[in-house]
Amino acid sequence: MRASALEPCPPTWQATWWMSTSAAKEARVSKPLNPAKILSTLHSEGKVIGRDYEAASLLACVQTGKHVLLEGPVGVGKTYLVTHVAELLGREVVRVDGDSRYTEQKLTGWFDPPTVLKKGYGPDSYFDGPLATAMRKGAILFLNELNRMPEGVQNVLLPSLDEK
Repeated sequence: MRASALEPCPPTWQATWWMSTSAAKEARVSKPLNPAKILSTLHSEGKVIGRDYEAASLLACVQTGKHVLLEGPVGVGKTYLVTHVAELLGREVVRVDGDSRYTEQKLTGWFDPPTVLKKGYGPDSYFDGPLATAMRKGAILFLNELNRMPEGVQNVLLPSLDEK
């Protein structure tokens, strides 16, 4: 989803902010957001200036449990904005930098072969990938350069993004 359901995201942004539905529900239910207060805090602390529209759009999407796609050239503040808004929301950010070699297993999780040989298949030999980590912790999954990831990796995200 674009940063706002009503208006398209400005063409100055490419990264993805993703929050599991359970985390979005928790953010929405347990801590009602006050966008004006959060924007004021971003300004007063000198963290984000001149990105009111984008910050307000991020907050609106989090509050309504929507996913956000930020697109744009390098250096316009996408990552910076996401990390500081997440900090104000008290959310951890799990970052993934996409490239053509990124695999589905890297995103979801994998069994470690040496550990499997020693201990067999079990919880001790499985390692969560960033997607599973973000979902378990209720964290924000930040996918930088999503467009550079193989289609198969992008397809792994679809069921999680559709989760209601």
